[in-house]
Amino acid sequence: MSTLRTLGIGAAAVLLLATPAIMEFATGEAPLTPAGIAIELLEALTMAAALLAVLFLFNEVREIRKDRESLVSDLIRTREEGLMWRENARNLVAGARQAIDKQFDAWQFTPAEKDIATLILKGCSHKEIADIRKSTATTVRQQAQSIYRKSGLEGRSELAAYFLDAILHAPEIAAVPAETALTK
Repeated sequence: MSTLRTLGIGAAAVLLLATPAIMEFATGEAPLTPAGIAIELLEALTMAAALLAVLFLFNEVREIRKDRESLVSDLIRTREEGLMWRENARNLVAGARQAIDKQFDAWQFTPAEKDIATLILKGCSHKEIADIRKSTATTVRQQAQSIYRKSGLEGRSELAAYFLDAILHAPEIAAVPAETALTK
């Protein structure tokens, strides 16, 4: 609410609330003393201030409701975008997982070698892999050597780099603008 409008409403409220006192003084029903006038004006000003406070609070509540509606709308849109992002990421990860499995098949890895190669790609140490698979670190090391030999790679770094390089040099996937995503 603008300041000028607030002042206008305040002046109108004071005049409206002071009207009975003015009428009382004008008709001569009450003695016209400075103290009487001051008391009547003070009452009128107090009531006008209370009325302005109520109007101000009403306006504030209205603004807060508008802000809340806007925030709720933004939250809904953001949640929808987040769900879409997660779904896209899930699809991309599934596609990457399929491509990795296809390459493991091309290298003719056994099921155990595929499992160990996957854990190596996740960054697990030979000891961690042995604990997960309930085997010995020596067995895991031997299977890792078989993985590197079959793939023609030197070690875990080259294995990870092989797939990371493929991901980083994959054709760009166009991001779907939020506005478009919400209309689908």
